[in-house]
Amino acid sequence: IAKAASGVTGTPYNELMNSWGVYFLGFVGKYGYDRILKVLGRHVRDFVNGLDNLHEYLRFSYPKVQPPTFFCQEESATGVTLHYRSKRKGYLHYAMGQLRQMGKQFYDTDIHVEVLSEQMVGDYSHVTMRYTHAHTPGKLWKRKRVCVCVYTSMRIFLFFSWIFIMLLLSDGNSANAMESWGDGSRCLKLKGQMRYMPEWESIIFLGTPVMESLSAMFKTGLYINDLSMHDSSRDLVLAGTQQSEELKRALIQVQPALDKLEESMKMLDYEMKKTDDLLYRMIPKPVAKRLRKGEPVFPDVTILFSDVVGFTRICSHITPMQVVSMLNTMYTLFDTLSEKHRVFKVETIGDAYMVVAGAPEKTKYHAHNICDMALDMVRSIDHLKDPSNGNNIQIRVGIHSGMVVAGVVGHKMPRYGLHGDTVHTASAMESNGKVGKHYI
Repeated sequence: IAKAASGVTGTPYNELMNSWGVYFLGFVGKYGYDRILKVLGRHVRDFVNGLDNLHEYLRFSYPKVQPPTFFCQEESATGVTLHYRSKRKGYLHYAMGQLRQMGKQFYDTDIHVEVLSEQMVGDYSHVTMRYTHAHTPGKLWKRKRVCVCVYTSMRIFLFFSWIFIMLLLSDGNSANAMESWGDGSRCLKLKGQMRYMPEWESIIFLGTPVMESLSAMFKTGLYINDLSMHDSSRDLVLAGTQQSEELKRALIQVQPALDKLEESMKMLDYEMKKTDDLLYRMIPKPVAKRLRKGEPVFPDVTILFSDVVGFTRICSHITPMQVVSMLNTMYTLFDTLSEKHRVFKVETIGDAYMVVAGAPEKTKYHAHNICDMALDMVRSIDHLKDPSNGNNIQIRVGIHSGMVVAGVVGHKMPRYGLHGDTVHTASAMESNGKVGKHYI
């Protein structure tokens, strides 16, 4: 890719790779790795020497990576000799760009890199280079530190607390150091143990800094190479940071899928609401809830059937629109009475009108409600006239109490219905009854 880009743009290949190395540090910063790079070393030498250890932990996340190795020697006040080894060929100027950007970004200095020799040793490309800096001698490599130790003790061998404050100052004035603490954000907390050394007739404290995060480490002026190399302190910092970055990266990768899933769930809820609304238009809400719970049996209900006397004869003498108008007027009255007496309208088939009390909402007064409904039905139609002859419309009513089974029948235009001997008996009572009478 670099060679093709060089041919198209006319930019020399080495210059292009150098620029990509400079860009790389900004790129990894987008994924949080700049935080660990900031505290990798107090000096440039420590930074470079710590890269190998960092690469080993990165291989847990990127098993196929083939990182280079770095080794520093011949350090002086103006620079250091660096040995660079890598199995990947052609990345020398890429690494040189990274070194220059590292000095500028983390140490505020311009680094000049000069290649001294380059040779192949087996599968490795071994490059010896010398990099120097533009700062005054010693400024890049050494920083003055002032250490102020404050401790309190109670029953010296039972309890001990220690506060270790390290400040990076240029004048070395401890008084100024105490004043610059402010809110204590640059204080270090140590954990460890006290041991009595009889040979020295002294008590020593063996401790390790307690760091909540890399940000806290950077804020206090502590670097990874300051931690002890003889215990697991450095490994814990690198491993914890690597795991944290892996989790963040995994979260970023799955976030689009989570957003898509959330949007799908919202669409599903919307469609389910539309389905429920349609269901409740065909079946009352209490009925639908009972059916979903698997409660189709109602042990105590009262059924009412009614029909118009001589309905077939009436229909033969009037137009279809007159039949519809007559039934609509009558059923409108009955629907109003059903709400008044808290009974449930099951269905109407032709001139037959069926209601129930005790289902789908159970009540111990189901028989009373149906009987009151029946009496009001007969009284309410006194003023309705037969369109065929002008006489009053008459109805028959049959009532019966018992157990029924409820259910929805059909896939197309499903209907809620009641089934059982109670329904059949109530229908028979109505069909065999006399005009204007209530059979119970």
